[in-house]
Amino acid sequence: MKRVEDEGKKEMPELNVNKPKGRGKLTIYRKGTIGDWKNVFTEEQRREFDAYIEREEKKGLAYRFTFE
Repeated sequence: MKRVEDEGKKEMPELNVNKPKGRGKLTIYRKGTIGDWKNVFTEEQRREFDAYIEREEKKGLAYRFTFE
């Protein structure tokens, strides 16, 4: 009897989290280190992210984004 989970991994190898992935490919698990996103984002992505956070904070939300 085949396990459905094993079949899915064969058809979609990018979902196999047991194999380490290279930079730029799908990564499901991260280090969990505060501020590590700075090592992954490009300069353009950082600017876009900062602009997004600024727009969200201007909405007067009841919470504040803390990402550093």
